[in-house]
Amino acid sequence: MHHPRSLSEIVDNGLCLGCGLCQAIAGRDQVAMDWVDPPGRLRPVIRQRLDEASERAILATCPGMRLDGAPDPVRHADTVAVDPAFGPWIRVWKGHARDESIRHMASSGGALTALAIHLLEGGTVDFISHVRADENRPMRSRSHVSRTRDDVLAAAGSRYGPVAPLDRFTELLDEGRPFAVIGKPCDISGVHNYARHDPRVSELVRATLAFSCGTFADLDCSRQMLERVGFPGGAGGEENLSLFRYRGYGYPGPTRAVDGDGRVFDEDVAGGCPPMACDVKQYDCQYFFAPPSCQPLLPMLSFSQR
Repeated sequence: MHHPRSLSEIVDNGLCLGCGLCQAIAGRDQVAMDWVDPPGRLRPVIRQRLDEASERAILATCPGMRLDGAPDPVRHADTVAVDPAFGPWIRVWKGHARDESIRHMASSGGALTALAIHLLEGGTVDFISHVRADENRPMRSRSHVSRTRDDVLAAAGSRYGPVAPLDRFTELLDEGRPFAVIGKPCDISGVHNYARHDPRVSELVRATLAFSCGTFADLDCSRQMLERVGFPGGAGGEENLSLFRYRGYGYPGPTRAVDGDGRVFDEDVAGGCPPMACDVKQYDCQYFFAPPSCQPLLPMLSFSQR
């Protein structure tokens, strides 16, 4: 056995997390994230032979190849503690958004939304790189840049499905303006990995914020929900959706599908987040990874400021 020696081998060996960093590095003319459907997941499609520099950069930074582990002297103080489950840590807080409207609409306390707004309005960053529901296909998600409070609020809430939050990462670095990144722990590992390749990351990415992530699911998982609640068209009813929200609007809030006529179809998720009830999960970090950067089902917020 050997470590993958190409992007194709990363994908073929089931190591791809769908983050989109490879597209950002190589450019869409060489690599483009696209749907593998069924089961409904994002994977890189190689459009033309990768140049040697791009392939080398992808192999060095892909979070499917390398996840954060040991303390990083750039991000961590000399006194940082290391936990065998959580990895490097400095301090632990318990809290939630003080703004009741944010807390109500959020999936689990609104901490990430509140911190993102604070970073913007306090002038620490000029924009936030994160994800939101696709306006045209609301079951799906896309990378998003927020430059105002309203932008951040429009993207609030969990997205239990495939998304490529880093597919434009190098373009954002090209803007030369300070920003923050919100993503799954594996996505944030991709950012930290790329910092070793491109010094602009340490200069411009002023904060990285991650949430607890035990798994993420293929689109077929969400389609199963449509079938269970009797949504028009059942599992094939995605084209009838005008809204698809996994949680929020009252903790934990229901998974909600709304059709084109405004009819609401809810499913209670109090017993567990949506992917847990699905048999088409892409990864369960508790069993497949369990390194310090991929924490299984724990109420964790990671915030590191450069």
